[in-house]
Amino acid sequence: RTPLGHLRVLVDTARERGELGDARLFDELEREILEIDQLVDQLLVHSRLEFDHVERRPIDPVALAVRALERAGVDASLLDVVSERETIAGDATLLGRALANLIANARTHGRGLAALRVRDGEAGELCFEVDDRGPGFDEGETDTMFAAFVQGRAHEGGSLGLGLSLVRRIALAHGGRTWARNRAGGGACVGFSVDG
Repeated sequence: RTPLGHLRVLVDTARERGELGDARLFDELEREILEIDQLVDQLLVHSRLEFDHVERRPIDPVALAVRALERAGVDASLLDVVSERETIAGDATLLGRALANLIANARTHGRGLAALRVRDGEAGELCFEVDDRGPGFDEGETDTMFAAFVQGRAHEGGSLGLGLSLVRRIALAHGGRTWARNRAGGGACVGFSVDG
């Protein structure tokens, strides 16, 4: 992470000083650095899961969801809470990454986020679901979407297809599951649960 942090500081400093002159170049550099940063984040999460390094502590699920929306620059009014649960036992870093991946997936492949829902599920589980504004899934597409290195038909480049596979691994590490389905009114719903 240190080289990425230095690159971001250098780009910001050069932009402030106007040293490179072309604002488009700064924008492109910044996009590339953010993309590399996100990839490093995904790989660090993958590494933690490989070594079974899950630190379960009490977490406020609503605060976790609000933080994920804020980090994504999304209006918190898109949060729909259908649960009375005040805490869940989980790894806040991993669960935050799972939510970030669902939000990013909705933005990249689903024409934008329609809602992030926190709801009670079966047998005491707590569910996090993202509804998008896209066309939904083609037949059979949901069978492979949580596999590593798989990208949907709406893939726009720039990713390795790790996002939803990490969501599944994070859910499994928390005793949960994942799902994806088309919504009756259009768009898709993709979610995961954590064991109560």
